[in-house]
Amino acid sequence: YTLIGRIRKKEEVPNDYLAVKILADGGNAEAQFKLGEMYENWQGVSQSDQDAFRYYKLSADQDHVRAKLKIGSMYEKGQV
Repeated sequence: YTLIGRIRKKEEVPNDYLAVKILADGGNAEAQFKLGEMYENWQGVSQSDQDAFRYYKLSADQDHVRAKLKIGSMYEKGQV
């Protein structure tokens, strides 16, 4: 197993931006969701609704429920 393949739960995703980005770019849905949160909430990166939406979308495309909710919320708030 690789680290990317084993991470499934929110509490298993590291908070460090670079570690999360590597996992997200490797296709891990939970890491993509976490990276979206980091961009939306200024967590170690500059705030970017565009980047947040992009990572939420990647996660949602893998049926990540919370990412789908975030996308709906962003549309509702006019962030995208």
